[in-house]
Amino acid sequence: MTTNLTVGTYQPAPPAPTTPFGQIHHQLLGVVADIENKLNALGQQIQVAPPGAGPANTGPTEYRSGSARYTVEGLRELIQQIDDDPAIALGLATAETSARTAEQQAADTETIARADLSPDGDTAAELRATRYWARTQRVLDTKSDNDLTRAAQALVEQATPTELGTLLQELGTYLTSRGKTDLQVDLWIRERAPEVAAAHTAAITATKRRTVVEHNVAAVRRALAATVTGGHPGSWRTPLPFLVDPDTIA
Repeated sequence: MTTNLTVGTYQPAPPAPTTPFGQIHHQLLGVVADIENKLNALGQQIQVAPPGAGPANTGPTEYRSGSARYTVEGLRELIQQIDDDPAIALGLATAETSARTAEQQAADTETIARADLSPDGDTAAELRATRYWARTQRVLDTKSDNDLTRAAQALVEQATPTELGTLLQELGTYLTSRGKTDLQVDLWIRERAPEVAAAHTAAITATKRRTVVEHNVAAVRRALAATVTGGHPGSWRTPLPFLVDPDTIA
């Protein structure tokens, strides 16, 4: 007596996208395809032996593949081998590692964008920056606590590109020394520097997408673990409907 232990056939993913997180998701779908193919192959060769046939059962049902016979526990061990497959484990771990790498690259891009506002210059440029900040600090020193934040914002709004780099380096520290928060400085800078704003947004998005990848990998691991517990390939419940494409997260 045969039994239908096969799982749903995986539909091939579309061509690999070019975005980092899109490529990670495509690779993860490939891991799911590998798992489902292995479970299908196992399920298609397994039959349920009639009660009492062959060696004594250690469970309610005995399975056989050709002349080989498997107890329920024996079939579970075969599924465990799929769970333990080094290629599958590597594929899942690679998705997580690649997501963290993409997140770090986005953070590094933001750091570079900020640094580009105040690149190292020659001695004359450094002197000009020093004199500009000295004049600016004297102006800020005259402001009351109530007027300081607005005055600082006005400086950023009116600064030239070169002056903006100096303010990025010095203004936050100055406001902190006066008992004010420096969190607004980044916001003001981003409003004046679109390249920094874009890099900042990309870094935040990358963190969100890294979290999505980790959620997806965890879903695949849970599905595979549940199949091992279930003891036969038909226990597989594909996680595909629950895997979110990280590129859809903004």
